Order: sequence, then C-alpha cells, then structure tokens
Amino acid sequence: MNISIKQYDDLFKGQNIYIKDNVLNVVHNLKNAAYSFTAVPGTFHDRLVLRFVPDAVIGTNTPITDANSIVVFNKSNQISIKSTEHTIKKVAICDLQGRLLLSQNNINEQEFTTQNLTAINQVIVVKITTDLDGEVIKKSGNALDGWYF
Repeated sequence: MNISIKQYDDLFKGQNIYIKDNVLNVVHNLKNAAYSFTAVPGTFHDRLVLRFVPDAVIGTNTPITDANSIVVFNKSNQISIKSTEHTIKKVAICDLQGRLLLSQNNINEQEFTTQNLTAINQVIVVKITTDLDGEVIKKSGNALDGWYF
C-alpha cells in the first residue's frame, strides 16, 4: 500500500507532514516521498497517525500547544478564537481550495475575532500560532456550525 500527498495548500507550505506507522515504529515525511507498507486484511484503528513533528522532537523542548486549550467559534458571523493557556501570536484562515482569506500577525492577546470576514456557508481552515510558536489547526464542519481538528 502507498500513502502520499498529491498536493497541499499554502497553509502547509513551510510545514512538514509526517505519517507514523505504529506497527513498524516508523515516522516518514510525506512531503519527501510516498510511504509504502504492507498490510494484512483486517481493521487496524491505530496503525497510522498523521503528525506535524517528527518522532525525534516529541518529549523535548519543542513547544506543543494543546489543541483543546484553543476554541474557535462563530460570533456574530465572524470567527472568534479564544485561548485558555497561551497568547495568540498569529492567525491564518484559508478556504478548502487553499486561498488565504485572512492573515493576522502580532495579535498578542488570548482572544481574537475577525472583522468583516465573509466565511459563512463554507468550510474553512484556521491555523493559530501561539506565543510559544506552537501551532493548532482547526477547520469548520460546515458554515461555522462546528469545529474539529
């Protein structure tokens, strides 16, 4: 079997994308090449994990931001972001075609709300960078009705 990335949007331009094979204990950068492996018939719920940092940096001083500490929600048809643990440094918002809808730097607050952004009735991706340079990426399910990451 092969797993590869055909294309990615600007949100992931400077970000490596790894796949971890928990059976073989291998971490592979999908931006470099496809990952090939052999699988036997059956269901394996936790064999492969998509990651954005290599195995070597887990457990070191690399900043990790808990995605659950950042909430993204609809506030008066604008995107509102609230962080309970860290200061929000910057925000990038893209649509699913990779078009940048908003890029805001130097926020330096624990809350941020867009102004005059028309993001209703579409799926969008929000990339939040904290003061520790930890990153969280969330996307709306449909028309800002629910968020997941």
